[in-house]
Amino acid sequence: MFREIKIIFRKETKDHLRDRRSLSLSLVFPLLAPILVGVLLYFVNHNNIGGSMEFTLDAPIAGQENAPGLIAYFESKNITPRSAPQVREFQVSAVKSGELSFILVIPPEANGKKIFSVELLLDKSSPKGMAAAATIIRHLTIYSRLQGREMLKTAGLDPGLGTPVTLSEFNVGKELNTAFLFYNMIPSL
Repeated sequence: MFREIKIIFRKETKDHLRDRRSLSLSLVFPLLAPILVGVLLYFVNHNNIGGSMEFTLDAPIAGQENAPGLIAYFESKNITPRSAPQVREFQVSAVKSGELSFILVIPPEANGKKIFSVELLLDKSSPKGMAAAATIIRHLTIYSRLQGREMLKTAGLDPGLGTPVTLSEFNVGKELNTAFLFYNMIPSL
């Protein structure tokens, strides 16, 4: 049995040495793969920290003229407002069909007011749409908090009244490394 294995091994080795592409791949890939993974992890980690990679989002917004302050805030955060259908049935159709990931609707009642409501139309079954919507929700929350603090300050009140409970975190362990997340995925592959 070992004789047959030895014969097959010798034949495969000879074939492998004859094929230049196979030989170069077997020699270069083990050297190149760790470098490529390292570069990938660097860029993933660099992007998560908010490094030099520029983030932009095109946001379909209906009723942009009703909240110029919100639109200006979005633009300052690299969120580019673009036009969206004004009629409700066309809005729903555009999101359902996947033509648009989401639509932020600012009603006419918001015009000139400091306190107003907006509506986000989205398809929760679309991962792309959910990621973009999460960005909009996060920025709406920040904008709302900033506006609330400004209104409290204008009224002569402590801006901290807008957030009576604050949370601070104290990590007793090591910082989570992005590479650790990737290495944890390997057993599941």
